[in-house]
Parts: sequence; structure tokens; C-alpha cells
Amino acid sequence: MVDPSAAAESPRVTVIVATYNWSSVLPYSIGSVLRQSFTDFELLVIGDRGTDDSEQVVAAIHDPRLRWINLPVNSGHQSGPNNEGLRQARGSIIAYLGHDDSWLPHHLELMVAAIDAGADLVHSIVHIIDAEARILRPARGLAV
Repeated sequence: MVDPSAAAESPRVTVIVATYNWSSVLPYSIGSVLRQSFTDFELLVIGDRGTDDSEQVVAAIHDPRLRWINLPVNSGHQSGPNNEGLRQARGSIIAYLGHDDSWLPHHLELMVAAIDAGADLVHSIVHIIDAEARILRPARGLAV
């Protein structure tokens, strides 16, 4: 039997960020999650047996919703960290974010609202942003 008090402590959403040796981008992706208007989430950053300072970068961000997990063996593919994130997830909704991507502040709020309204699956549009913070149109081959 499920302990009702344990269920109450589970976040609504689990955000999974798979990463491998690219610590310099993590503060941006993690920051975009932590600035969400919807706050009932946990954030799992899963390293694929990374050997850089990603663990220290994550540890320097003090938020109880954030957790670092480094796989014991490199899987060589994003599916390894993603699958570990699914195993560790406590939320009833799963959201994926690339380690070099970021979300607008209302992203999770809108996605959860769509699910609450009856959607089985939700997705969002992609904007490509250059180094000068200009929003570019989707690259060739990306559907709008």
C-alpha cells in the first residue's frame, strides 16, 4: 500500500537533464528550470559518467529540488541518463530538457495546464537564439 504522506511529498513534475562533460552550459539550463512560474517539480541532472566539474557546478546551485546523479558507466548515448532519470523520477509528469537548452519562465505552467485540460502529450515550439540573444527562425528541416 502506498503511504499517503509519501505521495504528498512527491513533486508533480520531474525534469530530467542528461549531460556529458559540458559543465559550462549547466547553470543556464538549470537556471531556466529553477525560474519556472510552476514550482512543484524536482530537477534531476544525470551525468553519463562525466569526468569534468559538472558535479561541482550542480552542487554550487543550492536548491532542494535539484539533484545530481552520475552514472557509474558511460552509456555513450543520451538514452542512458534519460532512462536513469526515469528510474529515479518521483513526479507523475516527466519533462526533458537538453543540457544546452533553456525554457521560458512559464514553460512548465503551460505544459501542466495542457495536461490538466486533458492532453495526453504536450510539446513546445523551439526558438534558436544566437550569441547576441537574437531569436532566429527554426533551422532548415525543423518543423514549426
